[in-house]
Amino acid sequence: MARLLPPRAVLYDWGNLALVANRPSEAIHAFTADYYNGVGDWAPGSGWLAAAYHLLGRHRDELKAAQRGRRDFPRSLVPINAELAALAALGRDEDVFRLLDVARQMEPVTYGPAEYWSGAWLWLAYEGALEFRAHGRQEASRRAIQRALEQARVAGTADTAGVAARSGRALVLYAAERCEEARAVYAVLHAADSMNVDFLGGLGVSEARLGHRAEAERLTGRLATINPPFSFGRSPYWRARIAALLGDRDHAVALLREAIARGISCAVRCGPPIEDCHRDIDFESLRGYVPFDELLRPKG
Repeated sequence: MARLLPPRAVLYDWGNLALVANRPSEAIHAFTADYYNGVGDWAPGSGWLAAAYHLLGRHRDELKAAQRGRRDFPRSLVPINAELAALAALGRDEDVFRLLDVARQMEPVTYGPAEYWSGAWLWLAYEGALEFRAHGRQEASRRAIQRALEQARVAGTADTAGVAARSGRALVLYAAERCEEARAVYAVLHAADSMNVDFLGGLGVSEARLGHRAEAERLTGRLATINPPFSFGRSPYWRARIAALLGDRDHAVALLREAIARGISCAVRCGPPIEDCHRDIDFESLRGYVPFDELLRPKG
């Protein structure tokens, strides 16, 4: 398509889809083609280019791409998100926290899920915590998740009945390993919407972390019966997380393969609650396990 159609939009699509398919080198080639002149005129382009470098461990190039995005799109949170990931990977902890302070003063973007970017300060702190943790920086991760918890309390006070506020609080509580509290919030959300895969999955992983094996297995069985339209593998993804927490690595990888076959990208994050597999805390026990590492290895 890139050879047949006008280059700008199609090259962006080519790079985007290559990245989702875990082909970051191909994505970089598309995004940086000479006649395309980089990531184009849409702010998320810089984020996708940075994400491609991140998958290859090229964090200095990732940082340059993110900073270019911030220069070109100073009012967008997307390149800030990308820069945050690069700085955390490089171990520049205080720069991450300074960037979070900058983001706190900015307006939400006008596209993407409202419950994600309208609480940008919460989500950026949450994602910073996960990125720190994935790179072995536990103290910085705890500091970042504490900031996210503080913002979740503010959001909850402003909107005590809102689903977005409750689900955000549950996610952050879970990332902080306050699983009893996370389970309680997920139980309320699930009771109100029993067909929501993410609420059921959140409840399942909470039970698994609390050592309630029978209940976690019951919930993963329930997840196996739910496949809403356009869910793109969310059900097997949650089941993979539960299986990993229960110590069944083979089944976890098999379910993850199924999730990818149905449309989940294991390479790049889609926004909470679906994380890329490199930094999903429930897959920490799979790191170093050859079938899992091979599944995540960039393919091109």
